[in-house]
Amino acid sequence: MSRFLPSTAIRRASRQHSTQAPASEEAPLTQQVGPSPRGHLPRRLPRPVLALAASACTLALGLGAASAAQAQVNPAGPHHVWAWGDCSVTLGNVKTSNGAAVGGADITCGHYRGSITAYVYLYRYNGSSWVRVGSGGGTDYNNYRLSAWTAPPVCGNWTSYWDDVVTVNVDGSQQSFDLGSGLGYYPEYAPTC
Repeated sequence: MSRFLPSTAIRRASRQHSTQAPASEEAPLTQQVGPSPRGHLPRRLPRPVLALAASACTLALGLGAASAAQAQVNPAGPHHVWAWGDCSVTLGNVKTSNGAAVGGADITCGHYRGSITAYVYLYRYNGSSWVRVGSGGGTDYNNYRLSAWTAPPVCGNWTSYWDDVVTVNVDGSQQSFDLGSGLGYYPEYAPTC
């Protein structure tokens, strides 16, 4: 059987395996869909109209989630970018309005992935050891990027060394990235909030 069937053959084949209304009851593709004189929509909308509406909603939701999930890491502060397969992992500090210490990671891949998971950990050196002071993360499905950041924001009028570590899993492949290792030093910062 040919891979390409005329549209009538496809419609005929889909009717044979479904409980849809016969072709004589389908609305023609050229029919105007709009309110009736009484202000009600027709009971049955043509499939192309429903498919177009579903596609528009999916696109709008996808763009909203993607645009809200980018650019968390402050490019003006200490950060490092790793290339990992067709993805890039940016790890560093998230800029906050009050100057609090927040670690973050942005993962961006070259194409949509089944799942992207990231967990970020923020560490502060207290003079004798590294202490985890924040963590956070999550998973996104059928997307090509994800941002994650730590909570709670850390405040204090003391200068400390800081480190961010992120563990990323993209479609089952997992790797951890360490900001101090990527930079070759541990950033010093005084969160003055």
